[in-house]
Amino acid sequence: MKLGHQLHKAIKVSLSVLASFVIAVGLLLGGYNAPANAGYDPFIGEIMTTANTYCPQDWAEADGRTLQINQYTPLFALIGNTYGGDGRNTFNLPDLRSRVAVGYGQGNGLSRYQLGQTGGQENVALGVAVANAKVAASTDASAVAVVNNAKLQPAAVSPVQPYLALRYCVALNGIFPSRD
Repeated sequence: MKLGHQLHKAIKVSLSVLASFVIAVGLLLGGYNAPANAGYDPFIGEIMTTANTYCPQDWAEADGRTLQINQYTPLFALIGNTYGGDGRNTFNLPDLRSRVAVGYGQGNGLSRYQLGQTGGQENVALGVAVANAKVAASTDASAVAVVNNAKLQPAAVSPVQPYLALRYCVALNGIFPSRD
């Protein structure tokens, strides 16, 4: 009985070694040629930033475009008509062209932002004091200006911080995110 058990065990080990050998030889000879997949399955509605000149397949540019609800029902279930559309037949994607994204809600001591809210402006007109000034030199390299007859003149000021333009893309298909 013991000999039968040992023989069975030896055959199992031999078959396992043989199977590993066959797989290794097959791989070495190019028997497995499936493409590598280094990507991931995005969540529907996820927004990614890319330096590409286009959005990948199953993604659309976050350009405010109108989509049909019946073609993108899962995406509509997640974002509704927050970014536009009639909510019956159509809805819009967010439009992030020439915009900076900001987290919705309210941080401690900060302004409150609603999901989909837009705001801001590219130029602000400020009053700039233009005056005849007399500057007195100082020995410690500081200067004191004495201003007479000050007048305010509007001047356009750009509050835009230094930037790098990238492309925002929205996942049209993928995994429906759970609330957990």
